[in-house]
Amino acid sequence: WAILQPIAFMAIFITVFGRVNSFTPEGSSYAAFTLSALVPWQFLQNSVSLSSQALVTDSSLVRKVYFPREMPVVGAILATGVDFCIGLTMLLIASPLLGGSLSWTIIFAIPLWILLALLATGIGLFFGALNVRYRDIRYALPIGIQLWMFASPVAYPISSVPEQWKTAYLLLNPASGILDSFR
Repeated sequence: WAILQPIAFMAIFITVFGRVNSFTPEGSSYAAFTLSALVPWQFLQNSVSLSSQALVTDSSLVRKVYFPREMPVVGAILATGVDFCIGLTMLLIASPLLGGSLSWTIIFAIPLWILLALLATGIGLFFGALNVRYRDIRYALPIGIQLWMFASPVAYPISSVPEQWKTAYLLLNPASGILDSFR
């Protein structure tokens, strides 16, 4: 799934948005452009989904043994890090084949992943605590995450956001700068 999900979304984005010339950066293909943001987005999406359920899923363990209550959330995020590594390897192999280019800036993938993992941890802890109290969070969260994807620069470049809205956009969507930096 770490390979199939980004490729499936890339195919959908190419079909729907691929003809919009302003979305494709000069010197790159739209396929490579979207795949470079889809891999970290899939990590963020899966991390938030799994970590928000972690306290409820591991509730019997949390009640019986004393350990920091944040650990199930962090464990869920680290587990999705394996999928990120698989997706990043796929991206490194597929990007030149799709018309993208690799440069020395690839060394920033790990620090950017750490920032993305910290963001996922904060969101996962927040929704994990809410999910313990309000169990309907698990039904509403996937809809919110899906909307968040379209509000993030995954299918479009951050440069397509109007200049007067860009500051508000970056402040309200903390994932946008990180996702754009992966490109």
